[in-house]
Amino acid sequence: MVNAMRKLIVPAFLAVLALPFYPPALAGKGCVDELPVLGKLAAKDVEITMRFEGVPLGHILDALHRAGEFKLEGAQDLESPASVAADHTPLQQVLAILATRYGLRYEVPEPGTLVVRPAPQDAAAESKKISL
Repeated sequence: MVNAMRKLIVPAFLAVLALPFYPPALAGKGCVDELPVLGKLAAKDVEITMRFEGVPLGHILDALHRAGEFKLEGAQDLESPASVAADHTPLQQVLAILATRYGLRYEVPEPGTLVVRPAPQDAAAESKKISL
């Protein structure tokens, strides 16, 4: 009986190991590539794990700034409700997703500072057409 179970379990386990592994991600690499300015941010590779639903966008950005220990400018007036979920996701990718979803523009005047601005109205309307 034990040998019969081993004959079934071992091949099934090996078959699972042979499957390709695709790590979970919030957005494809292309999302980050479109925002090369984020590559200048010193904290860009800090892994972020968070879940927010329907909270002011400025609060999400504030949590990111505290996690990444960078100076944040311009986010205090962003009160529109926003949602994001990240699980060990690089800060750069989370910021790129927020920019795409909520029409944000970033500047990195120095490696320890992120300046956030709402995108011009036309750009924000276009970003809402993008589905992730």
